[in-house]
Amino acid sequence: MKALKRCNACNTYTLKTACPRCHTPTSSAHPPKYSKEDPFREYRRKALYSDFVEP
Repeated sequence: MKALKRCNACNTYTLKTACPRCHTPTSSAHPPKYSKEDPFREYRRKALYSDFVEP
């Protein structure tokens, strides 16, 4: 079974490794698995909320 992929350039969903419209590489359309023991959770949280916090 193939996993669904998404083109980051034109937001097209496909099963191929390259987008059929713009021929750029695709990435997984699914979020990463959640884990309480994620060693990078602090960095992910900082990256997520860094756009919302104004210095």
